[in-house]
Amino acid sequence: MHQVHVEVVQSQAVEEAAAFLRSRRERITPERPGLRRGEVATPAGVSVECCTRLERGNLKGVSGSVLDVVAAALRLDDTERMHLYDRARAAGPAARARVRRREGASAG
Repeated sequence: MHQVHVEVVQSQAVEEAAAFLRSRRERITPERPGLRRGEVATPAGVSVECCTRLERGNLKGVSGSVLDVVAAALRLDDTERMHLYDRARAAGPAARARVRRREGASAG
């Protein structure tokens, strides 16, 4: 039962994140309504594919630094930025970097 609840919460987080990011991109109006994903990706320093994944609500494992640059490119205020981070946390934990030890290296 608990697993089903977690999956429902994660699914809702995905849908909310997707709608939120699309709406924030579309509200920025340089010369025409809305920005294209590339116009968000380039100043954020991320790929268009990354922006596409985020707008589809795929926030699982996204690092805080990626969220920061996307939030800046979308000109999110503090409340919007916190909402984005909340949706990312609900989607699942960020990937952790693995540290590889060289053979013969000591642990301490």
